[in-house]
Amino acid sequence: GYCVNSTNSINASFIGENALRIHRSIMFQYQRQYLYLDMFFLCNGSVTKWIFGAENQTNNQNALAEFQIWRPQSSSSYNKVTFSSVTLNDVTLIGTNLYEFIPQTPLQFQEGDIFGVYIPSPGSSRLVFYEQVESGPLNRFRAGGALLTITGSLDFDSNNYPLVAAEISKYEHYHNNNAL
Repeated sequence: GYCVNSTNSINASFIGENALRIHRSIMFQYQRQYLYLDMFFLCNGSVTKWIFGAENQTNNQNALAEFQIWRPQSSSSYNKVTFSSVTLNDVTLIGTNLYEFIPQTPLQFQEGDIFGVYIPSPGSSRLVFYEQVESGPLNRFRAGGALLTITGSLDFDSNNYPLVAAEISKYEHYHNNNAL
């Protein structure tokens, strides 16, 4: 897991400098709800910016992808805590097939929360996202639409992962008075 205070550290030049580390990327092929159980937060904070690889498919409809924060309830049960729907109108092109998205409300997370993404059918979304092939953590998925909860086993996919970076603001002191 990762948790660094990354304010103003992710920009187009940073991505450009590290682009050679990205190899064999492809567009997502299926409509799926993905959970990346090995991509979890080690602190409390909020996501203030997303940078991601995608292609603008101008002839497609405008189905929305989601960047998500999930909270494990048990080893086989997860609740979606918060998400950002990503629309073409809300993103800024910062490089070739490289976009920046600043959510209107930062996505808050707690230590142990997990990153997830909902990818609509590639033919129905204006933005078709890229994933890195076979060099990341093993991901899990459910076919179909975006979910609020997941209970039971998830299907395994290869160790592909989305070309997404999150800029976060870390909370030094976090108090949660809500009983779960």
